[in-house]
Amino acid sequence: MDQLLQTRQSTGRTQNASFLLGANENHLASSSMSFFSDSRLNALSACLGNDALKSLIARISRMVKSRVEILHRNLGPSSIWNQSGEVPRLSPDRARHLIDMFFENIHPLHPFLDRYEFESRAFAPTLHADLASGVSWTALYYTVLAIGCEFDGGGSFAPGDGEAWSLFKVALDLYPRVLLLNTDLLEVQAITAMAVFCLNLSGTQIQGKIISEAARVAQRAFLNKASTSSDATIRSRAFWVVYYIEKTVTFHHGTTSFIVDCDIGSPIPFVQEAVFGDFDWFLTSVRFARLYSRTFTDLFSISATTNSKTTYLAKINELEMLLEQQCQIIPPQFQPGTKLRPQTFAHPCEIAAALRVHYHYHELKIALHRLKIHVTRDQSSSQSPSDMVEMMNSARAVIDLTRVIYQESSTPFL
Repeated sequence: MDQLLQTRQSTGRTQNASFLLGANENHLASSSMSFFSDSRLNALSACLGNDALKSLIARISRMVKSRVEILHRNLGPSSIWNQSGEVPRLSPDRARHLIDMFFENIHPLHPFLDRYEFESRAFAPTLHADLASGVSWTALYYTVLAIGCEFDGGGSFAPGDGEAWSLFKVALDLYPRVLLLNTDLLEVQAITAMAVFCLNLSGTQIQGKIISEAARVAQRAFLNKASTSSDATIRSRAFWVVYYIEKTVTFHHGTTSFIVDCDIGSPIPFVQEAVFGDFDWFLTSVRFARLYSRTFTDLFSISATTNSKTTYLAKINELEMLLEQQCQIIPPQFQPGTKLRPQTFAHPCEIAAALRVHYHYHELKIALHRLKIHVTRDQSSSQSPSDMVEMMNSARAVIDLTRVIYQESSTPFL
């Protein structure tokens, strides 16, 4: 920033808006998709003797971009709004079942709600009156139903389709009104629930906008600060769920986080529902989110592109050490670097948590080793063969882990 004020000239990495998988020639991005620079593609094509790879990458880029481009004609906003204005009617038993599905299968991974408080209101005789008068409560209620429905098989790979989306559209129509309200815990919970719903393939079109709003409203409601109120614990839980989601997704996308780490004072509570045996998933998820945040700031931000090679290598080594320290305190059953055995887990949430831990670890390892190799590309004496070996081992682990992933519409990217 100071350099911009002095010279008025752009510096560092630029964004190639026309090619989603494109990479800058000189500066790497945190996004694992931004890998193929023009020179690298040309070199690979020359080795292959044809342009098949360039055509394949361009086709993948167009496909991914069509899913995330919000103004795309075929997948535009018209397909996700509740144009009829009808609200799906569910029997009390069906609603209770979907809420149970949410709290049994999603809540342990994202514990931003107090189950007792939510169910007390959701199953109260005054539910219909509450839904008629409370915008934020209605948005939260229908999003929880939608997430539970999605996990129960009512989801879709296409945005706007399926029973889950018919429920989510009720909340999505209220989204602009929720943002205009005085922001407090309930508004944050409603937007956070919507962010969780958008973590899978069908939600990629609006994922970035809703997650960024979740980060904004969480700070606007001062959830990032310590509180002495009676709901202090659930406020902290909601904030750290938003922190984990937003920091992880922005690193994946190579974009700037809205959450300022130096202005956080909210304690990290112990959440029993997010503890699997001796593994504290909630604390571990926050630790990985912090590593993503530090890695992006120190190595992949625009300011980081002014680092000297010495500075780059020192920061890479420091973050590698922190990553390995984080890995070592994870119980063996969940620990990255070991083979993941689904049959040893008692609940799908445990498998999901283990998968995330493994993928977070290997994504950071690949990012750090890629950058180290890139920084020392002109200094063969500074390059270690182990960097390439470890990066390839992580790449193989990423591929091997795909055998454990449930290929369902409810499966999140995160």
